[in-house]
Amino acid sequence: MKPMVMMIALVALCLAAGGAYLVWGMPQARPRANGAAANCSEDLAARNEALRREEQRLRQENRNLANVLGEPSDEVTPDSADTQSKGQPQPEVVVSSMDQAKAAFQGEDAQAARKALEFLLRAAKGGDAEARAFLVQMLGHADERVRALAVEGIGNFFDPKDLPLLEIASRDGSPLVREAAATWISEYPPEHATNVLLGMLNDDNPLVLQRAIEGLGELRDEAAVNALNRMTRHENDDVAAEAAVALRNFGDYGPAERMAPKWVERAREGTREERVHAIRKLGALRVEGSKPALEEMLQDPDPKVVKEARKAIRKIDTDVEKRNAGKPK
Repeated sequence: MKPMVMMIALVALCLAAGGAYLVWGMPQARPRANGAAANCSEDLAARNEALRREEQRLRQENRNLANVLGEPSDEVTPDSADTQSKGQPQPEVVVSSMDQAKAAFQGEDAQAARKALEFLLRAAKGGDAEARAFLVQMLGHADERVRALAVEGIGNFFDPKDLPLLEIASRDGSPLVREAAATWISEYPPEHATNVLLGMLNDDNPLVLQRAIEGLGELRDEAAVNALNRMTRHENDDVAAEAAVALRNFGDYGPAERMAPKWVERAREGTREERVHAIRKLGALRVEGSKPALEEMLQDPDPKVVKEARKAIRKIDTDVEKRNAGKPK
């Protein structure tokens, strides 16, 4: 019995000693090396920040390049996406009644006003006196846009009896209305239109003057030649150039040839808009002597300048071909 008791006591003593070892004697486990994980996270954050900055830099370069080229940026932002959605084509406006046409004609929606004009013209040309009377009435509307649209409506009848109405519009207080009047007066035969357009050469607005001069050039009435020659000396260079272009229709190329060097110089210097404007004038003047300068501009770093120079060269080449075709062999 005693040996058994002693054995049990010995086992208990061993178990107690083992427990003490586990609690006090076993070496403590080393903590994990969290420093390496932390360093890895820091490296990843640094790389993400560098990528973000690089993305911002590339976006800015894209915007700068788009500004230089004068083209819209391809960058899509929430604002631009919203703008694009707003820029989607609107449903086509349908005008189907006289009351609807009258309201739309005087409204803010340009597309609806245009549809209203089409409706009124169809009705008036079909014999509807109310539609025609409404267009005449709108010549006195308070809004210049409505008056200009009414001028277009009256002009579309091509009736010489309407010319007094257009002549009144040619003296309207709004340049927009006067320009519209010059446009539609030019559609009438010279015996009706020339004197009215000559009277408009006293206008103080360059755009109105250019439109009246253009109309006189299209009519090719010899009665306008002296006045057009005077306009080549106008203080506004655009007006003078338009007169030179008109005189080409009468076989007089001298004014255009004299003006071309001035526009060549302007096409070489100035802002982008000024250069493009000058190149377009050279295309209108169609002077063969300006072609070498335009060909040099085909190497210009500005793509808009290159595009306009190419157009001007085509106009000159086409004009030269036509003139040579008319010469006796």
